[in-house]
Amino acid sequence: MGVLIFNRQEYDFSDRLLAHLREAITGKLLRRESFSMSWVANMGFARHLTTLWVTPNAAMEFYFSHDREEEINPNWVDALEWSAYRDSGMEIMTEASAAKFVREHDLE
Repeated sequence: MGVLIFNRQEYDFSDRLLAHLREAITGKLLRRESFSMSWVANMGFARHLTTLWVTPNAAMEFYFSHDREEEINPNWVDALEWSAYRDSGMEIMTEASAAKFVREHDLE
């Protein structure tokens, strides 16, 4: 498991998902775009919604559980970036959900 540290708070994600989040977030921040980012996580017996407001000035670190680079799926990165333009912000989605998002929004 990898860790996203955002303003000193830690959030766990799989290394593969975290690598794609890093690409999508970095792309948006290089364009000076602020956005919200949300996901639902299981916390014991309850589900918990987390939303972050990401700005170019945000303190953010990405830590991976291994030292090899993940192979990046550009469609997954595109889906993450494009989902951030919605009112609900960037949706943290699986690779399969990203493929569906790309098809539905004609991003190929």
